Amino acid sequence: MQLKPPVRYLFSSPQGDIEELPLQEPLKPAGDHPAITLGEYFAAMKDFLLTNREAVETAIGAILPRPRALADAGQILLRSEKLGALYHVASAEFIFADARPKLAVITAVSAVGRAWMQREFATLRRLHEAFGLPYLPRVYCLNEMVRRAPGGHSVTVTMFLAEWLEDYHEWHLSDGPHGRGLVIWDTKKGYRAATPAESRAIYRQAAKILALYYDAGDYSQIYPWHHAAGDFVVKTTGGAVDVKLTTARSYEPLMVFTAGDALNPLVALIYFFLNLTLQMRLDKLDGVGETAWAGAPCLQATVEGFFEAMQCQEREGRLAPGQAGDLLALCQSFSRQELQTLFEPLLDLHRQRDPGDLAVIEANLREHIGELHAAMRNFRL
Repeated sequence: MQLKPPVRYLFSSPQGDIEELPLQEPLKPAGDHPAITLGEYFAAMKDFLLTNREAVETAIGAILPRPRALADAGQILLRSEKLGALYHVASAEFIFADARPKLAVITAVSAVGRAWMQREFATLRRLHEAFGLPYLPRVYCLNEMVRRAPGGHSVTVTMFLAEWLEDYHEWHLSDGPHGRGLVIWDTKKGYRAATPAESRAIYRQAAKILALYYDAGDYSQIYPWHHAAGDFVVKTTGGAVDVKLTTARSYEPLMVFTAGDALNPLVALIYFFLNLTLQMRLDKLDGVGETAWAGAPCLQATVEGFFEAMQCQEREGRLAPGQAGDLLALCQSFSRQELQTLFEPLLDLHRQRDPGDLAVIEANLREHIGELHAAMRNFRL
């Protein structure tokens, strides 16, 4: 079967689209699997769109004011946006006479990547159904495609179709002439330093998003996530800042509490909050360098975003009336020594799950506790 309209294969670059592609070269990085060629990668995406024509048209219909048939597009642009160790990200742009909607096609080739993708797709779909919040991309379909690698090897690739977050960009900590701060990776207008107000809004909204998805009933949360992976993206329009979370790899309790613990839900919520204050401050310099630690303004914004989400959960009936205030009062009652004791299980958790960040957390923990203690004392709902 032929996919009509015609399809063009492109590479995205800061200088614009690149169309002269080495289609016979191996797709990088190959990792633990036979390397398919770049041409096979693009051909797999083309077949994926054809196989899932109904889902593609549903996704396009969610963007445009009226439904469109795939055959009505004058052209389709498949654009490789990012080749990663786990996933490869591409955009599919559909050229209609009056609109150019874009969707994301995410591909995994390695065994590890394909296993993660199956779980991630199910998690994203589950969270949309359970919460109906606008902070994660919508997903439409997932399929496995079989391709041929050089030498005749048969390679299975897994792909899913998702909402494309147009004009949303990664950000990362960077050391500049005025100290350490956030740089927004705007690939269209150029990288730029975020203003203090933008940085505060970015951290506040990121903390709010994670806290809104926290389930106080069974302690489930979105995890793992990391700023270094570009898991959050931001769109700035005028003075407005809008943050989204690009994915949810898993959704389950981070810490295991046995039935015999008879755990007070507030205690579980406190551990979620304390870990959020740590995790939100971690990144890698310029996205790829050494582990970096954000300054105190990040912490204040995290506190604001978390408690804003708790008040939202109260209004929606997900928390009991007054529970956000009770949580704040409990946190404000802790001494620095009590906070130190509460953080110890979290250090064990990072030792098991995120050993690469542990040294930076330990080096900054005493100061972090002092800053958190002061921030909580001064915070009001």
